[in-house]
Amino acid sequence: MSGLFQARAYTKANREVAKQRLDALEHFVDEGWRRLRNPSREFDVWWYWTEYLDPAADDVDPLLHYALVGRRLGHEPLPPVEVATNPVSFVPEQEPRRICLFAGYDPHGVVDDYVVAYVTELSRFADVYYLADGYLKPGELDKLAHVTKGAWAKSHGAYDFGSYSMLARDLVGWDVIDGYDELVLVNDSGFLIRPLDGVFAEMDRRTCDWWGLQATRHDFVRHSNGGEPLPLADAKATMIGERTMDDMDHLHVSSYFLAFRARVHRDRGFRRRLDAVTRQSDKHLVIYKYEIGLSRYLMCRGFEVDTFIPDLYPFHPLYTEQYFDLLAMGFPLLKRNFLSENSRDVPDLARWKDRISAEVPDAHLEVLERNLARVSPDDRLRRSFSLTVGDSGELVNHRPLSWWHVAEQDRLAPMYDHWWAFPVDVTTGHLSSDQRAVFEQVRHDPAVRKVILSREARVDLDGENVQVVPLRSAEGQDAAFRSRTFFLAQTPRVSVPFPISPRRHRFVLVSAAARLEQPARVVADKDTTTAEDAARLTLVVASSHHDALAAAAFAGVVDQSRLVVSGAPRHDLLLRELDDLPPDLRAEETRVRDAAGARRLMLFLPHAAGRRLVGDRGPSSEELARLVSWCEQHDYVLGYQDRPGDRHRRLSQVLEPLGALAFDRHEHPLVEPLLRAADVVVTDGADAALEATLLRRRVVLLNLPASRESFLLPPATALAGPRTLMVDTLTAFLDSVDADPGLLETPDQGGRSGYDVEAFGDTDNAARLVRLVREGDVSLPPVSA
Repeated sequence: MSGLFQARAYTKANREVAKQRLDALEHFVDEGWRRLRNPSREFDVWWYWTEYLDPAADDVDPLLHYALVGRRLGHEPLPPVEVATNPVSFVPEQEPRRICLFAGYDPHGVVDDYVVAYVTELSRFADVYYLADGYLKPGELDKLAHVTKGAWAKSHGAYDFGSYSMLARDLVGWDVIDGYDELVLVNDSGFLIRPLDGVFAEMDRRTCDWWGLQATRHDFVRHSNGGEPLPLADAKATMIGERTMDDMDHLHVSSYFLAFRARVHRDRGFRRRLDAVTRQSDKHLVIYKYEIGLSRYLMCRGFEVDTFIPDLYPFHPLYTEQYFDLLAMGFPLLKRNFLSENSRDVPDLARWKDRISAEVPDAHLEVLERNLARVSPDDRLRRSFSLTVGDSGELVNHRPLSWWHVAEQDRLAPMYDHWWAFPVDVTTGHLSSDQRAVFEQVRHDPAVRKVILSREARVDLDGENVQVVPLRSAEGQDAAFRSRTFFLAQTPRVSVPFPISPRRHRFVLVSAAARLEQPARVVADKDTTTAEDAARLTLVVASSHHDALAAAAFAGVVDQSRLVVSGAPRHDLLLRELDDLPPDLRAEETRVRDAAGARRLMLFLPHAAGRRLVGDRGPSSEELARLVSWCEQHDYVLGYQDRPGDRHRRLSQVLEPLGALAFDRHEHPLVEPLLRAADVVVTDGADAALEATLLRRRVVLLNLPASRESFLLPPATALAGPRTLMVDTLTAFLDSVDADPGLLETPDQGGRSGYDVEAFGDTDNAARLVRLVREGDVSLPPVSA
């Protein structure tokens, strides 16, 4: 091990080791090697791992293997640098046969118009095979049928290289790829700005074994080489085979567009590395292992590389002002993250369409703009477009205040009683149902300034004196400082992640009323416990005296004087007449009813905590198929929502092809319109069941063991009643209704449930809370009084 582990260099290269005063060797042994932290410049963890061990497994420490076994067997600790020999070029008359593997992903399960345009353009030069990581709605792949040789949607969670790997290894096959002169790997992270004729014509003339659009290196920055681009030939001469502590500092070719000629794609080492791609714990490991790792292997192996942009630009040119220089050189793409993230603080990106149109007048930018608005984090996009250049040429960037400056500014800023803030629910990015009900109560009241503090999701709510502003922005912080009252879906520090004082502001938790289950905790910050955060609450809303203790447990508060019984605001949205709902919720419910048509709607809602997936202590695919079949035979239609946070939409993969109605959470962020339209609700969540009983719907409650730690009240007691059927499994339910189809008929007699959930029995819960806040009476007697 002598010389292979250098504690001082390792500590310097890994800031957390120095900051937390960790033992360098222990850190490497416990986690460092798995995160590709090199022990010294004399040993390359990932290269050794992929060369001599199983790159898909992480059960053997490469350095330990080398020390105990590899050195004796003659294994190399670093990749030997081979000289390039016989690189390939295509003769002018030759029309190379290309195959393109295209990796796609869309959070809403669609094939976007810009992807169709991109794949269509690629199909002029290659046979294209497309794979989306995740679920696509029925019919979406049909958009690509005329321009692809094959198209699939399969969940793997391994990013673009996961799709490249699955396509090459399983769906297309290396035997098919063998028949082509060039293998092209492309992902959908870039918008196509101009045709690809110039790129392919130029690269066909180049003599190389593989190529991409541009090369990059993390530590080649704007001060390197006097601030000038470095010719790629010079970069290769000095950088290939360099020994580094950080793999990010290796020269590599960006993976959004790569082309490998036959000499490379038939190489056993290349295929072995692509075949072994697996899901990683974070995106950085995908970059280290597959993007940089593959480049390093090929360069050191002696395969000649070239790029369409002939120079190495300071890191990273696609996300700096230099992008527009590349565009003038014929660069064909625009990376979406350049606009949506703007990590390098490029000013005037709000004018991106004008700047691109000046160089490429016929670019179809409206298609790109629609995608940008649909999938980009709204708060980051706003920040990106807010950066400008001042009169003196300086960057105007209104950054949010740091943690330490917030408290001082909060103390000094003016504050107004009529400013009410609504920080969106952190789990959805929208106002929760309770927040929305309170907002609607004052939406058109000009005397109240309504400040909606948004996050990643776009919030389209208007009214009299309404302001929607990103929470993590200088403008959002300023609005928070000035707001007297906050209506929260979570505890204060979770909802507003900077230290504003509970002595100046009132924090009203509106989401604790009428809950049977404790939600999965959202951590406030590393220095704040749940109890400390709950202590900042001014009021916790309960729906009845019976509900008060459960609401206190839900919120984590100990002081009973903070509880107020005014009714659950969301029940206003649940129980009002259709014509009395806000227009968007009224339209949403109407769409759901129209989708069901003359059939009765059976609504399947999975538990929000997500502990039960399809086939994992929950309904199997066979059970779900049987449920759809039963609905068809008995004049029902099955509707459902995927589990919150399930980006792979596992329920949709089973149910939507069978004709069930998918109610996408992107289009239906609130559950109330769905519950109102349903005739029967099937759920494994106690809270959804309770809401349905308030509507006097038939409820089928699945798999609720009384021992579940998250229960605030026993479900057998709280939900007991003639409308609730409690069963262990979906099979047990289906067996019961097969034996007695009338079991789902809603009984006329009986109350809503065995739980005294509402003290008032009306739809004025939000109005009562608003009156209380306006009157300023927050010193209430204990609920038990």
